[in-house]
Amino acid sequence: MRIKSWSSLLFVLSLSLIWGGGYWLWHQTAIWQQQQHKTELSLQVERADALLSQWQQNYQLHLQYLQHDLDSITPLNTDSPLLDPWAELSDKIQHTLWPDPLLAYGWLDQDGKALHLSQPMASAWLAQSTLPELELGEAKAQFGSPQIYSRKWLVPVYLRFRQGHLVLWISLKPLQDQLQALLQRTPDASWLLVGVDGFLQSPSPAQSLLIDKLVSQSSEEKLLRFALKRPPVPLESALQTFDSTAAWPETALMQAMRNSSRGFLPNYATNYLGRPALSAWQWHDQWQAYLVVERDGVKLIAEQKKRQRWLLMLLGGSSVLLTIIFALLQRSVRRQQRRHQQALVEQSFHQVEPAELAEALEHAEAEQLNRFPEASQAHTLLQAWLDPTTTAQTLRQMTQAWLARHPSHQGPQPLYALALRAPLFQLVQRVQRQHPKAEVLLDLHADVPEWLLLPWSTLPLVLEFLLLDALTRSVSQRVKVHVVMAEQQRLRFEIIDDGTLLSEGQWLSMLHSATEPTSQAAVDFVQIQEWVAALQGQLSGHSQADNRLLLTIPAQPLATQSARDELQVVDGAAMLLCPAGDAQQAYTRLLRTMGLRLVPLDDAEQFLQWCGSQHDHQLDYFILDEGFVQHDCELAGKMVAVVRRYFPNASLMLLVSDSESWLALQQELQVQLLEKPLLLESLSLALQSSAAETFRPFTRRIWLYQPDSLQYWYQEQQLQNQGYVVQPLRSWPELPAYTADDLLMLPLTERVMLSERIDEHQVIWTCPEQMLVDDLAADLLLWPVELGGVELSHLLYQAYSRDL
Repeated sequence: MRIKSWSSLLFVLSLSLIWGGGYWLWHQTAIWQQQQHKTELSLQVERADALLSQWQQNYQLHLQYLQHDLDSITPLNTDSPLLDPWAELSDKIQHTLWPDPLLAYGWLDQDGKALHLSQPMASAWLAQSTLPELELGEAKAQFGSPQIYSRKWLVPVYLRFRQGHLVLWISLKPLQDQLQALLQRTPDASWLLVGVDGFLQSPSPAQSLLIDKLVSQSSEEKLLRFALKRPPVPLESALQTFDSTAAWPETALMQAMRNSSRGFLPNYATNYLGRPALSAWQWHDQWQAYLVVERDGVKLIAEQKKRQRWLLMLLGGSSVLLTIIFALLQRSVRRQQRRHQQALVEQSFHQVEPAELAEALEHAEAEQLNRFPEASQAHTLLQAWLDPTTTAQTLRQMTQAWLARHPSHQGPQPLYALALRAPLFQLVQRVQRQHPKAEVLLDLHADVPEWLLLPWSTLPLVLEFLLLDALTRSVSQRVKVHVVMAEQQRLRFEIIDDGTLLSEGQWLSMLHSATEPTSQAAVDFVQIQEWVAALQGQLSGHSQADNRLLLTIPAQPLATQSARDELQVVDGAAMLLCPAGDAQQAYTRLLRTMGLRLVPLDDAEQFLQWCGSQHDHQLDYFILDEGFVQHDCELAGKMVAVVRRYFPNASLMLLVSDSESWLALQQELQVQLLEKPLLLESLSLALQSSAAETFRPFTRRIWLYQPDSLQYWYQEQQLQNQGYVVQPLRSWPELPAYTADDLLMLPLTERVMLSERIDEHQVIWTCPEQMLVDDLAADLLLWPVELGGVELSHLLYQAYSRDL
């Protein structure tokens, strides 16, 4: 990773600190928990060990009393009708106060053969036990290995008696309950006695599970022997019964006990049930077995994973928050740097001579941008165009400053083949949206042809500047643009405002200043005059009842068809509510052109009175200008509701400059929205439709596909500058459901694949540079991108004029 700044280094170090601290916290928590488990289990082992030792010590006292009583009884081989030595022996044994239940007893000879058993089941117990080696003359009792049965847990106790042995089978169930009660303080803990041979000598908490999975045939008299071996799968989830465990490996606990007499086994080793567990053990000399205390690790592991997830979420959230803060700080710093850089560029643009800038742009390479300030300015302008965060106003000012000094815009301009209505509507609408409270009217005269051949490259910049300048002079923020064909194939734009009337001297000083310009406005008008001269046009102004700025440029008609030829007259009565002035007069003229009868109303009071006497009137169309309600959606909704109540069948229309802000009202009251500036074409479409839609002049749609992003951006800009609606092809190579009025713009490299799927009369093929085509493809609409937008405009005219 490359560190580009100290802030990036600080960001990386902060992330490292967060995750390093999280790892340290997790590691320390794991160590503390392991130590806590070790201490807790070791303490339980010591308590259980003390309980087992105390149990045997208590029995030694009782066994000594029994041994003393047995020495005084009648010999068992006495043959007397008055004395029964076996009854006397039984009486001595049964009257001893045993702490735990005595299950059975028996007398064995010196060879271990049973001479007398008190219970029949004692025979099976004796056969399944091992007689310890008792030294001759030893009087101390010895405890044998505990025996486990399905319902019993017992231990045999051996006493030397009359050249033989006395065996007592004592139940260990009370001891088992005491040990289990001792471990209740530790959740999920259990204890075990494990012999040296690795077999259990105490019942398992999961004894029923062991019997089901490891014992093929179970009975109450069968001795249960389970080894501490690791099963291949957890027994509780195993579906089969295992016949033998001989091949299973020993558990990690058994291996550890063979190496040490006491200890603790961490890391959740798998136990004899196939479950993870923590274990502590200690060797018990009196029982000759290992005392083990286990704690089931399933819940502990689940809690550990839960804590791990919470820690990861905390670390991830902290990292995301830190990233957002860093990104916002970086964005703020970059924005300030960009503003400073743009300010320097704008300042330096006016200080560079055209020849120097052209020479620098022609010869400068990428690595020499820092050596040529002029080339750096051009590079900065390109970056501003590609940066989506650059505002339109800043971008327009930078572009105008660049065009003012660029030699390619100083001479005569090439002629575009253009359908003027759509780009002119978009230009006026763009100015209107910059000043929402203003009113910019567009009056396109009926004699203006649909297609014209005119210089268009800098004309939008000139018209936009003149409109904004007229708005600054206007008192009521109302400007009108009148477009008409003048004599000798020239197109005239009249920009009319109601500001303070300018004298002839003021017009002359503003448009044709003979002195060095001192203000920014004067500098801008000098630039505008240069552009108008490049357009081979004329710019003049005069004042009568208002200020009129006239711009005349050459324009050659390409098609005589106008918008009015396609209109249909509509019969009906219409009410127009619009502020008095040029807008009201223009809209009234359009409505009368459509054949409508107008209801003369001037204010809201007349409107309410007229609606109250509606039984004497007829209303087919209600047209409300947003300026009449001062752009108030709530007030407009109330007026529309009144008309809807009195005239339920009337069509409701709103004249708005920004349709997006009126969509809620449109959906609620089902009204039609007509975008300003209002043209005869969009008004005709709205009058002939009953749907609650948004109406604007007809715009031609072009489906564009270009895999190269920079080429796509360039081609999209060329189309949008000429007033076309660009629709990207997102599901390539699947073609959209385009209509007969649509065109497609596709790379020439895709022609072989698409030639059988499309009508090539509706396709403009693009290629990087000019190339030769064969005779069969001579009628192709081929646009070499290097020829620019002028060639594209003629191809578009050729495509749309084929059906004329």
